[in-house]
Amino acid sequence: MNLVVETNIELNPQDSVQGRVLSLDEHVTVRLTSHSTNVTNRSKSIAELLESLNFSVDAQAKALAKSLVAYNIPLNAENLESLLNYASAFDIESNLSPNLITTAWLLKLPPQSHLISALQLVFEQRRSFVNELQHLKNSLDLLLKNLPKGINSSLINQILQFVSLNPNDADFADQISQFMNQLGLGYEAKLLALLNSPESIQEFSKNTNRNLKVLLLRLNLQVKDSLAENGLRNAVRRNLSQTIEAIEQVFASIDSHEIARNRDIINGGQFYLQIPLDYDDKHLTAEILGRSDSSDEIDLENFQLQMVIETENLGTLKVNLHVLHRDMICAILTEDLSYNSFIEREKGNLLSRMKALNYNLEDIHLQVVDKGKIGIDMIPITAASQSDLVRVDVSA
Repeated sequence: MNLVVETNIELNPQDSVQGRVLSLDEHVTVRLTSHSTNVTNRSKSIAELLESLNFSVDAQAKALAKSLVAYNIPLNAENLESLLNYASAFDIESNLSPNLITTAWLLKLPPQSHLISALQLVFEQRRSFVNELQHLKNSLDLLLKNLPKGINSSLINQILQFVSLNPNDADFADQISQFMNQLGLGYEAKLLALLNSPESIQEFSKNTNRNLKVLLLRLNLQVKDSLAENGLRNAVRRNLSQTIEAIEQVFASIDSHEIARNRDIINGGQFYLQIPLDYDDKHLTAEILGRSDSSDEIDLENFQLQMVIETENLGTLKVNLHVLHRDMICAILTEDLSYNSFIEREKGNLLSRMKALNYNLEDIHLQVVDKGKIGIDMIPITAASQSDLVRVDVSA
């Protein structure tokens, strides 16, 4: 006998379902009823499970137990006790979410790690990386005007080159790739891997002069040494303190980009990147969500970029750019099909702008089609850790 069941019940891990046979005629009719379609029943089942494991049923234990279930981690006494002990090491006023604490536990991050603040950015996206770079630029501009002894002005000028990109430049596409590669992602891990080889460290150091994180590490040491000097004027001391704060914020954002690119945090090898732009004297932000088969860099011969653009007159546009060798497909999805006629009308202007950026128009075919004809699903941003990952934590 073949049993076919159709249902629209939304089920969650640990939910229980009751099945009742209603008919045994030519077709078998079954009614399924979920016992856990509301929060009260789910909480009750978690509470019963905690009691069976001899744990006190308090708010924190229930929240962390639900988080383990959400991440498909076995909910047993060993895992729950380990997670509760880990959570107890955090300051109660930190207000970290149970999912964040669980992810940090899975990544084996020390509770006092500087990467906890980076993980917060991944989960909450509370700050703009572009705004942090602008804040850093403002602090460094002030520092250059009244530079204390011991701080290298050329080092500051090197850092300032990272603050913004110009989309009018012919090599703008290369700038985006360079921006990501030169942030300093994975710097500490690569350095640790070379500790037993002084020659390799020396060679590695030669290639880090265009690495934003390395440059900021050097400047951070110089600023802290200068701040320790006696006799500094209040204005200089205040600016040095603001510079350290700005550097620490950028550090956290760089680390958050690295964490977000980890395959065990973001499903499918996705990465999220904010890129600062200067366009017609306006400070703008390009927010890019992409996927890469490489954990170290983007393959410029085979990659996808997906962008969500808020416009004043056309609503939200979703852009999918797929590059495979010499072929480039750019799909623009609009909220309303009526906007397609406008895009069709203006595509000549778009092609002219692409030509100004030195794209070979012979390689480009621009066509406006309905969403159903291109079959593109925009990548959702997810945060899910599904394996036990060991992470080396090196505090700067």
